[in-house]
Amino acid sequence: AFAGWFLLEAARLGYQVPQSLLDAWKANQKLLANGWTAGEPSQQLTQAFRLFALALARDPDLGAMNRLREAEGLDGLAAVMLAAAFHVAGQSDAAADLAKRAELKFVRYRDDTWTFGSEFRDQALAVRCLVQIGRSDRAKPLLDEIAKVTGSDRWLSTHETSFALMALSAFYGSAQVKPFRYSL
Repeated sequence: AFAGWFLLEAARLGYQVPQSLLDAWKANQKLLANGWTAGEPSQQLTQAFRLFALALARDPDLGAMNRLREAEGLDGLAAVMLAAAFHVAGQSDAAADLAKRAELKFVRYRDDTWTFGSEFRDQALAVRCLVQIGRSDRAKPLLDEIAKVTGSDRWLSTHETSFALMALSAFYGSAQVKPFRYSL
């Protein structure tokens, strides 16, 4: 799912990505999405990420999205990612409903093997999705913390750094706050 999102972002920015590669990736992700069964929060997040990436690829799987939406005890971050997927797919009512009831809590963790996740990465991912659905007001407090950590001497993994930069650019690159400046 991460590799596919990377390819989608590369294509969006004008890089040449073979359509056959994207088509094969989408077919694989749809197969995985339809084979998914309810599970623990990390599995919900993986499914939500997959569905968000498919929506960004303009090939949403509404059936799988609705199944995840109905999952009992849907994790807050998975709900926000799913809301972004519904929003991209043109289902604004479903997106608004999910975003409204999503309770974002970030528990300290680090997964260096499967999802490469951490609470910092999850905050950045939440910002990216909240901006996508037009909820920059809800993203701002998270973004302030991300900017503070990114500007500090704290070690961040490549994964955390990339998601933090995506969150910052999504928020500050949105129509509400243009233009923005940065220094490196």
